[in-house]
Amino acid sequence: MKFAFASILALALAAVGVLSIEVRAPQPDLAPLDAPAVDRRAQLSNGERFARGLPPNPPARHYDPARAAALKPRASQG
Repeated sequence: MKFAFASILALALAAVGVLSIEVRAPQPDLAPLDAPAVDRRAQLSNGERFARGLPPNPPARHYDPARAAALKPRASQG
């Protein structure tokens, strides 16, 4: 009930011109100026890096022999 009364009062005041209601599109949040700059070169794929004469990206994962596992045996289809 209070919300309805407040909204009717706000619309009435806006119609009279006492209260101005502006409808604006929401603005995107901008990063602060002290935020670190994004290095675009780090976002290139290895193919794009090779095409530009840059060294490849370092590997994201190194080989781990404990992680490699043989396939589990299963029944043949024959």
